[in-house]
Amino acid sequence: MTRPQPHVVLALKILALACLALWIAEAVALSRLPFQVFPGFRYEATMDVSAINDAAWNGPKAGLQQYDRILEVDGHEFRTPAEFHAYYSARPAGTLINYKMWRDGKTYEKHVATETLSLGAWLRSYMSLMVPALVYLIVGMVPFWLRPEHKAAGAHLLMTCSVVLFGVTNNDIDALHWFLPLFVLAYPLLGSAMLHLALVFPEPGALVQRKPLAEYWPYAVAAAMAAAWALFFRPESYLVDPRRYELHMLMYNAANAWVMVGFLGLLGAVAFKTWRSPGETQRRQARIALIGAACAFLPIVVFWGLPYFFLGGAQVGVLGEIVYYSYLAAIVFPVSIAYAILRAQLFDIRVVVKRTVTYAIVTGALVGVYFLLGAAVRGWADIIFGIKSGTGPLENLIATGAVAAAFSPLANWTRVRVDRLFDRGDYDVGAVLERYGKRSDEVMEPAAQFDAYMDVADQTVHPQHISIFVRDKSGLLTFRAARRIDIPPTYVAMPDQHELIELRKAEGTGLLAGRARTAPLVEGRQTWGFALYIPLVWNGEVIGRVNFGPKRSDQLYTERDRQLLGAMAHRLADKLRIADMLQVAVAKARLDGELATAQAIHAAMLPSRRPEVPGLDLASASKTAVEFGGDYYDLVPLDGGRLAIAIGDVAGKGVQAAMVMAMTKAAFSTLVKADPGIDKVMQGLNQMICDTIPDRTYRMTTFCYAIVDPARREMTYACAGHPPPLRFRSAGTCESLPAPGAFPFGSNRRSRYQAMTASFEPGDGLVFYTDGITEAAGPDGRAFYDYVPDATGAEVERDELAIVVGHHAALPADAVKDAVLRRLREFTGKAEVADDVTMVVVKALA
Repeated sequence: MTRPQPHVVLALKILALACLALWIAEAVALSRLPFQVFPGFRYEATMDVSAINDAAWNGPKAGLQQYDRILEVDGHEFRTPAEFHAYYSARPAGTLINYKMWRDGKTYEKHVATETLSLGAWLRSYMSLMVPALVYLIVGMVPFWLRPEHKAAGAHLLMTCSVVLFGVTNNDIDALHWFLPLFVLAYPLLGSAMLHLALVFPEPGALVQRKPLAEYWPYAVAAAMAAAWALFFRPESYLVDPRRYELHMLMYNAANAWVMVGFLGLLGAVAFKTWRSPGETQRRQARIALIGAACAFLPIVVFWGLPYFFLGGAQVGVLGEIVYYSYLAAIVFPVSIAYAILRAQLFDIRVVVKRTVTYAIVTGALVGVYFLLGAAVRGWADIIFGIKSGTGPLENLIATGAVAAAFSPLANWTRVRVDRLFDRGDYDVGAVLERYGKRSDEVMEPAAQFDAYMDVADQTVHPQHISIFVRDKSGLLTFRAARRIDIPPTYVAMPDQHELIELRKAEGTGLLAGRARTAPLVEGRQTWGFALYIPLVWNGEVIGRVNFGPKRSDQLYTERDRQLLGAMAHRLADKLRIADMLQVAVAKARLDGELATAQAIHAAMLPSRRPEVPGLDLASASKTAVEFGGDYYDLVPLDGGRLAIAIGDVAGKGVQAAMVMAMTKAAFSTLVKADPGIDKVMQGLNQMICDTIPDRTYRMTTFCYAIVDPARREMTYACAGHPPPLRFRSAGTCESLPAPGAFPFGSNRRSRYQAMTASFEPGDGLVFYTDGITEAAGPDGRAFYDYVPDATGAEVERDELAIVVGHHAALPADAVKDAVLRRLREFTGKAEVADDVTMVVVKALA
């Protein structure tokens, strides 16, 4: 649907407010009329008798009829209504005035006494048109203010504004005389607005959808009629210019005809759309409007339109009195249109009529059965008591008691089945909740919980359809289950608790909230026919929503229905959360088991015990930052009393790093057994990682590989982007061994790694480590290996690892390792370990 432009919406709102101000001004002026002297009849701006007159007034009782023209008043010719008003208002009530009148080409005279306008007569004569006009305007403003985007709301507002203009200008002859010129626009505008509404209600037709401006063509007719009429319309007597008066009456009749065209066009269009609209919703809206139009306009057509066209004008008296009462019935039509605009999903009027007729037939049958039973019992009483001539009080009393005793079970039995037929059966809230509680306790799966809820709801409140939405991880309410409605799985909603409360307040009134944030809900209600929303709330959080269609009984949801469905929804929300938590617990238990297994496997990849190598004291430690680490070390005894030492660090942490580490471990074991040479092992590991792991992000691995020969007191080593080993002397010195620059494994298949040699003496030692030690940060942000200012302010290197190792160089390998780990804990304090920590200490024995 094409939304109206903002300036069009603003213009219509200004027009509605202007009409309201116009009505208020006229109502204030008319409020001065009660208890004032008037001529005994109402007259038009053209000095002829009005169509609206009270049969009890002196004028109608004297024989004055609609459109009788006033020629003379006590021998005076008055040119304008103002002159006539000044003449009779200056005389006391009861003054007899002689009128010379003209009717059907003949003149006649009548004596009519002035009288005081009573409050009741004022209400019937003036407010019978003004009050419906105000209600029209309010009923037109409400749907337009709430749903300005609806095409029919704008057309409906224009029609109600034209009714206000018509009502104000019709009465202004007796009040301000300010708004009389607007009558020539108000009357034809009424017919045009009806045709406009016919084009766009309940939805714009194909022509309007193709050419949006086509909906406004009726106003061109109204504008042309108003422009032509205004040229000769004047509030003055027929005597001033008879030709102008004749033209005025010609245009008045043309406007009457145009209003009838608008009315019949609207009625015909609505009737046509009751069975030719593309959607069931539109057809239901049209049916409601059709009934509203019939109730509103049929009295006007019967008591005003038909007499006017076929009887030469509506007569005063009883028929004339009915005319202004018929205007009150006109309120039904704008109310029905507003209802249809605001509530897209309406009850099916055909179902209501069908069921009402059925109920009436059943009731009539029960009444007939009651009387038949009474007659039969009285006949039996005659036989029992032996009285053939008739029944007395005793016999009637016995007959009535017997019929009541026999009929009551029959009536109750019939009522129960009729209520069941119309889905109006009563229920006990406590019993229903108990039944639902037992049902929901028997199942755990969410799908079974949904079925239990919908089954019980079906058996109690009898909705036309049910749908359940539950919040997913993204925060949206997604479709989970439904009965008798096809909602695509892609349909989602985003309500919070406040929106659901707002919609709940609107239940049963048809007035939906117009705030922008509730637009998805309003759209869902219009699209899918949601009549009631029940939130699924757990611990103050909306975790879902149950949507109910209208009741199959065509009744509104009661407060008891809401309480029942809300209590059931509360239990459903609890069950859904329990199921979620159970699922999470099961998944966590499964994951914990898998993690425990994986951690065991990960731990098994590291050396389970230190190898015994003559001449060497060994110590090692490895601690991961998360469940799985990317650090790796290995100690492999070689022939000739040598020891192969490997230490590595895979980029990242967690499962991905552990998998790369496991592959490196397996490849290292294979390569060392085949040929432990430095070049062979380093090249083989790099080639394996590059070939196996295509993504460089996850394959970068620093590595240090060394072969320690205690007999020769020599170590050969190579590093692939890894920190070189530390060498400490028994005297307490510690230094970092040189390592030519080389890229980590996985950087390039053609990388080459240079082997270096380092010697050591008895009591000396070597420390292999990962950057989880040197990059560990303390609470102040300073790293274990960092640059700090000295006394002069210059930045100097401070290597905590080298300092600790140097201080404990004379101690065994385990003591050196423990000292490093203890200092590391002191340094980091309570700060969380950000990386894996791995080290190997090798000390040469004397």
